[in-house]
Amino acid sequence: MENNKINAATKALARGWKMTAKHCDKCGLPLFKVDDRDVCVFCDMENDGSLRKKESKKESEKPAESRAIEDNVSIIVQNKLKELALRLEKEQETGRIREILEAMNAAIRLLKEM
Repeated sequence: MENNKINAATKALARGWKMTAKHCDKCGLPLFKVDDRDVCVFCDMENDGSLRKKESKKESEKPAESRAIEDNVSIIVQNKLKELALRLEKEQETGRIREILEAMNAAIRLLKEM
């Protein structure tokens, strides 16, 4: 079992994944940063070496009304991103540029979580 954990961590490092200072609550291995999330390369991996998907309800299990609301929110956020991009293109003041970029980053994170 210990060798399996070491092998999993070694493979993650070979893939170029970054080891974090956090550790897995289940097995104690260091967590690795993969696609903006912390994963345990032992507990969160499938047998074929791919990452397990985030645990969430399947799209089909969500009520239709919930999916419709989520779709509407997604469209609104995408439209706001377009508006922010246009404002960013015209903006000259560095403080406002930073604010716009932070808002865009938050919107992108929201879309990724949906």
